[in-house]
Amino acid sequence: MRPIVAVTALALVVQGCSSKDQPSEASADPVGRASSSAAVPAPSGSAPAASAGPKGIELVVQASFSEGTRVMPLERALLACSDRCMTGSGAAAKVETSIVDRNGVKKHALFPEAKWRSLYQNSQTIFSEARAVTFSGSHPENLWAVLDAPYDRGGYGSVVPLRAGASGWEENRDYGKQPDTIGCRLRGRTLGFFTGMNCDDAGLVAPARKLLPLLARAKTKVDTMAVLSDGSGVVLLEDGYARLTPAGGEKRRGPWKKQPDSVVALDDASFVVATEAGVFRVASDEGISPIVVREAAGAEAQPLEGASELRLELVGKEVWVVLTHDKKVKVAARPESTPWTRYLPPKPTQEEIDAKKPPHSLPSPVKHTDACTTPFVMLASNSSAYYTFRDSVAAFYGQADLQDALTFVQFTRGETSFFGVQTKTVEQANRAMELAKKVKLSPQLTCLDAIGNIPDPTNPPGDLRVYFVNLEQSTLIWPM
Repeated sequence: MRPIVAVTALALVVQGCSSKDQPSEASADPVGRASSSAAVPAPSGSAPAASAGPKGIELVVQASFSEGTRVMPLERALLACSDRCMTGSGAAAKVETSIVDRNGVKKHALFPEAKWRSLYQNSQTIFSEARAVTFSGSHPENLWAVLDAPYDRGGYGSVVPLRAGASGWEENRDYGKQPDTIGCRLRGRTLGFFTGMNCDDAGLVAPARKLLPLLARAKTKVDTMAVLSDGSGVVLLEDGYARLTPAGGEKRRGPWKKQPDSVVALDDASFVVATEAGVFRVASDEGISPIVVREAAGAEAQPLEGASELRLELVGKEVWVVLTHDKKVKVAARPESTPWTRYLPPKPTQEEIDAKKPPHSLPSPVKHTDACTTPFVMLASNSSAYYTFRDSVAAFYGQADLQDALTFVQFTRGETSFFGVQTKTVEQANRAMELAKKVKLSPQLTCLDAIGNIPDPTNPPGDLRVYFVNLEQSTLIWPM
């Protein structure tokens, strides 16, 4: 095993959802319803520290723009917009836009301020303040622009998006036809992996759901994760990462000391992270390599020194890096012959999603008898079929010894949702009832083979929900 060696990495400056309270839960109804080589103490049982390769991975600058340029992803390119891409009060008199891809940099007059001013008659509500413009879609055939501004003085509504057509920018109120968001899971937030089908990386939802049982057993808090191309997963930590395994995860240290800002899985089962310590690629064999950015290709070109504000950006299937250096915003990428290609499973159609949902097959719970081998404790109910029973789940937080003994299930009857927990033994059911009573629930012991009627808990029928809960970490992984 090689020791961690000091890594000289480009500095990273991390750039900078609330949920509404749900109605309280009712008691269940009756049954019929390395930037440093300093040693870090290894946690007990953790895997050995990963080695940081002495040689960095080289990226070459593809484009350079003036300070303050904002870079946004399109489907097959990046769009660079000068002066922070702002309109309204205090904005630059002229904002320049360029398209960046493997073919180089081309300037295009795409900034749509004039069209919005014409549509809204120079409304002071909109243009008396600086407002950000965001582009999406693809250039030139399906480019969209959105202005971050309300359309009345009360702050309600939003300015109508524009779509570039044959005669220039045109209003488009068909919000359903707006393009997919690029890289919804770029920041690695756990919740994002199980939602957001209007994204170009929605194909990650299915493999992410397969990891739910492992996330529920993770020995560390799960806030940021990545789904790898070999079907496995990693949890990103403040000082490293943990491979998801049935045993709870193998923790490995990395050359960063703060939660990674973003992460992208590559198609070779490796992944790239952007942290305040730099950008690193973590290989499947645990080797960690920092990036080295050169102004031009070739060993004779000196690495950039003093770069800051590094972040990952997506160009189609490729992963690029945007950084600030010498008062310029620069875009860098791997050589075209050896690109970083992100893991991007095909996005399923709605028909495919519906076809994979098995039909409802859960019977109603019945009275518990000594002959019952599938005890099920009814915990709570709610008049909404979409309610999430967070408070009921919280009653079991900290009971790590029950992790493999309890399975939380929600099912509906009409518009009412019912919530309970499947146990393996009557003793476990009795303990579950004691815990529930401590938070003023009114549990009922019933008999129901919920698990036996759900072939795949990660993909239950549409009117069922299987909860994945990490009791040791006191975290409801899914639903959120």
